[in-house]
Amino acid sequence: MNRTAFKSEEGKALIRGFCEKTIRNWPVKHERLNVSANGYKTHIMVSGPADGEAVILLHGTGTNSASWMGDVPGLSEEFRVYAVDIPGEPGLSDERRLSMAEGDPPGWLEGLFESLGLEKAHLIGMSLGGCFSLMFGAAHPEKVSSITLLAPSGLSAARLSFLFKALPLMFLGDWGLKRITKMVSPGVELPEEMLEFGRLTAKHFIPVTEPIPILTDTYMERLQMPILYFGGLKDALLKTKEAAERLKERCPQAEVNVLKDSGHTIIGKTREIRGFLNARSKET
Repeated sequence: MNRTAFKSEEGKALIRGFCEKTIRNWPVKHERLNVSANGYKTHIMVSGPADGEAVILLHGTGTNSASWMGDVPGLSEEFRVYAVDIPGEPGLSDERRLSMAEGDPPGWLEGLFESLGLEKAHLIGMSLGGCFSLMFGAAHPEKVSSITLLAPSGLSAARLSFLFKALPLMFLGDWGLKRITKMVSPGVELPEEMLEFGRLTAKHFIPVTEPIPILTDTYMERLQMPILYFGGLKDALLKTKEAAERLKERCPQAEVNVLKDSGHTIIGKTREIRGFLNARSKET
């Protein structure tokens, strides 16, 4: 496995420069932290009341904490929100990639909790970040108040057909990138800024090639905390129906939402997530 996220130092500088420019427009009052989490430098955008319940946001692969800029204003009204750049992704954290085979994700998140002084938190994860949330929740259920999942990997096998369709398009420049974007985000109009970032990562970022593990049944049965799930039936990367059915079977307390018109990119669910988090807060 390639342990670095970038193809070159020049590419790293370009991507990180773009990230710095983007977070200057962070939509709410915030502070920036750089902490060491199990030996990985981790960059975090923090917002919301200091005495609010902790919410940790984990983005998908190929992106960074800016993925949450549309959700942060609503979530940070009541919660202490930590939007994290996952190490080994095109953000501002350590360029070394976490290894699934070596069990790095739960160890990294445990280190993050320790560095932030958190005993417990709600986890919200999209795609790869959803898989990390599930892995940590199974490894340390006592630390997780709830888990919210947006098109998470780790519940069902990926669609190999997507790779066969996407690989040739990667060599067709901007046109190919736009086609891939439409496959991943059908019906979603992405802003030009996101498309520009996509062009940068296509040129300078090394995609994850390590297989994403499918959580075993035994592992999933440790997930007794409240779970909110969103998956799209038009997801070109993941088998949503299979994932949703498995989650309902192994975690009957989960609130499962299958969206017939959504793909892998699921946005605009802040209100539902806030309602879910508030209900869990009242229960505790």
